[in-house]
Amino acid sequence: MEASPPTEKTSLINQVYRALVVPSLCYYALIVVYSFTLPEAEGVFYTWWSRAILIFVIAPVMIALGALVMRRAKGNVIGPALIVYACLTQTEFVSSLQVPRLQASLHSPLLLVGFLMTFLIITAHFPDGRFYPSRIAPLYYGVALLTVAISVLYWLANPLAYGLGEYPSQVSNLFHVPALARVVPDIDAPTIMSATVMVFSIALLLYRYNRAQATERKQIRWFVLGITITFVFVSPQLYLSVAPAADDVLANALSNLTTIAFMAAFPFAIGMGVLFHRLWDIDVIIRRTLIYSVVSVLLIMTYFGIVLAAQNLVSGFIPGDDTLLTIASTLVVAALFNPVLQRVQRVIDRLFYRKRYDAEEALEQFSEKIRDAVNVKDIEQHVLDAITSTMQPEAIGLWVFEQSDEASRNANIAQASE
Repeated sequence: MEASPPTEKTSLINQVYRALVVPSLCYYALIVVYSFTLPEAEGVFYTWWSRAILIFVIAPVMIALGALVMRRAKGNVIGPALIVYACLTQTEFVSSLQVPRLQASLHSPLLLVGFLMTFLIITAHFPDGRFYPSRIAPLYYGVALLTVAISVLYWLANPLAYGLGEYPSQVSNLFHVPALARVVPDIDAPTIMSATVMVFSIALLLYRYNRAQATERKQIRWFVLGITITFVFVSPQLYLSVAPAADDVLANALSNLTTIAFMAAFPFAIGMGVLFHRLWDIDVIIRRTLIYSVVSVLLIMTYFGIVLAAQNLVSGFIPGDDTLLTIASTLVVAALFNPVLQRVQRVIDRLFYRKRYDAEEALEQFSEKIRDAVNVKDIEQHVLDAITSTMQPEAIGLWVFEQSDEASRNANIAQASE
């Protein structure tokens, strides 16, 4: 499949989402403040530990990934869309807090933009930021905008801020328009339209997959896996939310776990595409982040392990001052840094960057073999063996340039004259 040139709609969408990045980050900062300062409402749906994972682990990972994509691929809407998705979907996870009435009233439209529209944009433009096939873009965007319009209409017609009565911190909708309540039909049209357009977007992705090149197919495969994980975990969550006979504690815990898996599916799918198939050329940055993150965790654990063990062992011999233990532990950690770094780098390269690891290993073995070789025939054989083992060609030949006797004599005369 040949990549189509960016359309005006794609460019406009990219500009819109880039403009939403800063307001979304400010809103995320507000969510962080809410999580620290506001008390929980009665009948909490999201527990404190699930909120902590979602707001302080998964959201920052998605924001960082989106920022990397924005930096490496400025014309790709995926980067800013990931940031907006990470920030605005946090609206759902503070719904079990006693948030201000304005925040509660904006719950539905924020999720409409942050989750539904952003999901549709990312799915339709993954992985290169272009809509394919471009001829049905007007139909796709039209259905998406119709879904948004119907959802906004139902939001204004609903007297409750969250749209459902079982929310623990349910309050009245600040933007409720009573006249619309008599106009909208008594069916869940927003859910029906949202499900329809999401199926439409996934069908487009599968259509793109059938016409994509090998590398893009692998990237789309990871993304489809992420979407599959999303729906696999959403289904039991919906069941647990409505099943009257389910145990409250068990249903609450499982629902929180499925929400975490649901939110982690997006960064997992895109991250795997980056790691394994060089999506957007940011795998080098992610590789270094993985390496130094693992090394930092290991060294910190080693440091505290040494300090605690030493304190227990020598507490009876060394009086209160732990300065010597701290200095000794710091020196040990400093001495371990390079060996641990090299070991972690080899493990990560072997797991995620197999081609790079195999190439470096082959080069290292070749260097060791020719280091002591003095015979030209031996060097030739080592070169042929290295190429055969790494590239496995059907046929191989080695051409060695040999000076003629006359050229050798001229070189010797020129050297003597100097």
